[in-house]
Amino acid sequence: MENTRDKCRLRIRKNFEEVRGRNLEDLIKFENPNEADIHVITSQIKRKPSGEIFILARCPHGMPAVFLTIPEDLTGGPIPPPLWLSCPFASRVIAGLESDGYVSVFSSKLGDKALREKFSGEEIEYASFLRSLLSKHASKRVRFAFDGKGVSGGKIGSIKCLHAHTAYALSTGCERGMIGRWCIEKVGGEENLWCAGKDEACFN
Repeated sequence: MENTRDKCRLRIRKNFEEVRGRNLEDLIKFENPNEADIHVITSQIKRKPSGEIFILARCPHGMPAVFLTIPEDLTGGPIPPPLWLSCPFASRVIAGLESDGYVSVFSSKLGDKALREKFSGEEIEYASFLRSLLSKHASKRVRFAFDGKGVSGGKIGSIKCLHAHTAYALSTGCERGMIGRWCIEKVGGEENLWCAGKDEACFN
């Protein structure tokens, strides 16, 4: 099975026109989790995931690293983004960036018009992709709640959650997700997102 690291390496061998011409339906691969995957995700996030679950990326050890969840319904309260960076090790690494103020740092970088327009374009593309996905899998109430939302679960163009942006980048093989790619670059590369051993982070 091709892992996410391999996909990220492959992107450098694609020219810009090839990458730009691929849509999200081609980039994001949905994998139905088996019982073992659900067991791992439950250990990773400390509760059993609810709703419909799809694995979008795995770590080099074969564990679920990114999953997408479609709620069966909403019961009120804050609406979490559909994308989850479930790997505990990667989550802690990205939490370190948030603690160090990189939401504000990256927001400041978007003062550059070209970068801001590129990010907005990616957000609009994601919102359209999510709308299409939810039209096939979600209730009307869930579709309405997520309609027009960006990667972080807020309004289009909001950075808000670096975990969600990193999850998005990994789910596309790093061909989309500018903010997520910045996160990965800031920690020194994708290899620094993963633990050293298969059970080191997932079951602790």
